[in-house]
Amino acid sequence: MRRRALFTATAIVAVVTGLQACRTPTEAATKLDQAQLCIESGNGQKAVTAELAVTDTQRRKGLMGRESLPPDHGMLFVYQESRPPEATFWMYRTFIPLDIAYISEAGEIRAIRKMLPCAADDPDRCPQYPAGVTYTTALEMPQGFFRTNGIRVGHQVDVLDAPGAHCPQPDA
Repeated sequence: MRRRALFTATAIVAVVTGLQACRTPTEAATKLDQAQLCIESGNGQKAVTAELAVTDTQRRKGLMGRESLPPDHGMLFVYQESRPPEATFWMYRTFIPLDIAYISEAGEIRAIRKMLPCAADDPDRCPQYPAGVTYTTALEMPQGFFRTNGIRVGHQVDVLDAPGAHCPQPDA
């Protein structure tokens, strides 16, 4: 039986703190920490590498200005407290069409939404995308990622807590 990593903001922040201790101040200021995630899918477990946005500044910037993402890469927005259903995301200065999964403190995907890039110069002219559910983390991935991989509402997201860990293989 496999042991699931706790999917709480506290656990993710602990992983980030450990990773930051290994970086120089310049590296820490310019590069976001990453975590390996395993997401339950229609085809077993799907491995994802997620940049971690844990501070207000990191969450505000998100994926702004990016023109592409490597395969199976995204951004995990981490909050210390649950966010209400009316909390929103936007796509101001974000050039990549994205899907976002809103995830509960227990790691359950509660909602998945499609988000389109916004080319407006004025951020107030960009649409906002409310979660519609309470969530603690949100995972942005390239548009179509969740559908292509058979990932749906109710599926589980786990954070791997050991460096170099891999998603578990199904028992034979």
